[in-house]
Amino acid sequence: MPHAIWRGILTLGMDATDLVTEVHVGPQGRIVIPASLRRAAGIKPGDSLTARLDEGRLVLERRADVVTRLRRRFAGASGVSLAEELLRERREEARRDVGDRARTDAPVLEPAKPRRGTHEP
Repeated sequence: MPHAIWRGILTLGMDATDLVTEVHVGPQGRIVIPASLRRAAGIKPGDSLTARLDEGRLVLERRADVVTRLRRRFAGASGVSLAEELLRERREEARRDVGDRARTDAPVLEPAKPRRGTHEP
């Protein structure tokens, strides 16, 4: 469940009226998440949290919750490698380009090969 710090108030991903408490930022940028919020959010000592900005709010989520949310979001993905899909698309575009040049009788220019014994600057 997401948590947010907004204007000095830490809220859970529920309505702000559900469980709200004020927290203060210490001199080194540290905050203490009150025990009531940690319990409600299922945060235990040693848990890793990810921090991100969302519309001006600082959102803290347990890493395990982020992984679960992302797995659900991409569960319907085809399982095809995005790199392989991109390569396939680029090859198809290249084939179309070659076909277009052949239809327009445009000459296909090849890079010049250096002659033996010559030196390129």
